[in-house]
Amino acid sequence: MKAKRIKLFILFLIVSTNYFIFANLETVWPDQAMKRKISADLRHFLESYFSSWSKRDIEGYKSHFHESAVIIFIENGQVRRLQSLDAFIRDQGNFLSTATDFIVEQMTSFSADEDKKAATVSAQWVLMKGEKKQKGVDRFTIIRNLRGEWKIVSLVWYINE
Repeated sequence: MKAKRIKLFILFLIVSTNYFIFANLETVWPDQAMKRKISADLRHFLESYFSSWSKRDIEGYKSHFHESAVIIFIENGQVRRLQSLDAFIRDQGNFLSTATDFIVEQMTSFSADEDKKAATVSAQWVLMKGEKKQKGVDRFTIIRNLRGEWKIVSLVWYINE
């Protein structure tokens, strides 16, 4: 009888502890996540990111990244390129400086999950080079630095075939 009471008491402790821990967590269902408000400064950051590239403003483009950022290009389920910020910016600068056609990269849509410290963003884009169009996705992890500015710490990007 005493052992049964001890087991019930332990079960009560486990259940009540879990209740107090999990009762304070916010549950977000997929339909609620779509209704989350995106801060104006994050939206502005993303628009600035894409427009600086399209204006061929490589220093402005670089300013969107944290100095320790890692950039990964994936293709066919494999990492094709893993780059430091300096290598990525050098490659982007070379690409933009040698492009002779009209070239614009435009964000077509995005989804984001953010709080006061960080955000994850998936941005769909279209690259228009002359008459050609190419679609792709940038997936970012972005943090707020000490000055409250958004900075990209990781970027995984790929082209949609």
